[in-house]
Amino acid sequence: IYTRDVGKIISELDSNNDEKVIYKRILLVAEKLGKGWLSLDFIDWLSTKDKDKIDAFTLPDYIVNALKFFFPSEIYSNTTYNQIVERYCKLTETNIDDINDSFICHIKECKNGK
Repeated sequence: IYTRDVGKIISELDSNNDEKVIYKRILLVAEKLGKGWLSLDFIDWLSTKDKDKIDAFTLPDYIVNALKFFFPSEIYSNTTYNQIVERYCKLTETNIDDINDSFICHIKECKNGK
């Protein structure tokens, strides 16, 4: 995607209520940038939102299950799990004992060796 196109795409996403247009634009960006880079950009974008917006965002179960597949405890270190849980708690202003997000609970369990 060219720099001049980014402004146009963002403008269309911000000003359009037509889900079909929004999804087409998102897919275009994903195709051009790659899903990995798009997901990192999405995380950065989401982290700029207030707590209510973050709380309102939920991952579909099929994505949570796919993520769990990539986070078995024997692959990653406790340091990795700690960083994920700490970052989540910081972004959502959640106490570690009050986590109810299913993916983060899974990561917390991996961190604790359960």
